[in-house]
Formats: sequence, structure tokens, C-alpha cells
Amino acid sequence: TWMCYPETKSVLESLADQNYRLGVVSNFDQRLFDVLCDLGIDQIFAAIVIPASAREAKPAPGIFIDAVTQLEVAPQRALFVGDDPYVDIAGARTAGLEAVLVDRDRTNPNASAIGSLSGVLSLLSVP
Repeated sequence: TWMCYPETKSVLESLADQNYRLGVVSNFDQRLFDVLCDLGIDQIFAAIVIPASAREAKPAPGIFIDAVTQLEVAPQRALFVGDDPYVDIAGARTAGLEAVLVDRDRTNPNASAIGSLSGVLSLLSVP
């Protein structure tokens, strides 16, 4: 019953091909691992962090810090991409990460918003 947006897999593969270390930070539960596997994208991620493992949920900074620690990246060198202005974007920024909002419906007048995940490629100048 879970599906990716059409561009998701190709964007993730492009980023991985450029040696970006990718992770997932989600407030979902253990079932996330099976969902990512069923979608065929689990192997793309070097870190998958959920509240049960981080002992915090978004927007608490600890869950984001856990992810960048696993990715071996300093928070200020990480870009978090999310779809919730408060839980994702404000939470990541509180933890010291750069963050961009995916606003598919263009409902948030935010200069840091992109219309789809493909926008990340432009932000990072990935071909």
C-alpha cells in the first residue's frame, strides 16, 4: 500500500552515485524497515533512525543528531529534506542541520521550499 513519488528512487540513486551519504529520520515505527525494503530503497540509506532507536521523536534534536552521527557527518554539513515545516524543518534546524521543505502543493510561502524531491539535485548541483 506504500508508494514512492515518481522521482524518489532516481533522485536517491543520483545522490548515492555522487557519494552523498543518505539517511531517513522518521517518527514511524519498526515497520519502516519493511516498508523501505518493499519499496526497493532500503539499501540506499546508510542510516535509518526512528524514535525507538533514538529515544526521541521529531522535532526533538536528538533524533537528528543520532542520524548525522550514524552518517559520520557534522550537523552543519547535513541537509535534511522534509515535508512538515515544524516537525521536520524546525526540528532539523534546531539540531544544527540545514533543512529544506518539500512543498508539493505550494501551500507554504517559504523561500527554502522545493516542489518535489528533484529540487534537491538543483540545490546540491547534482547532474
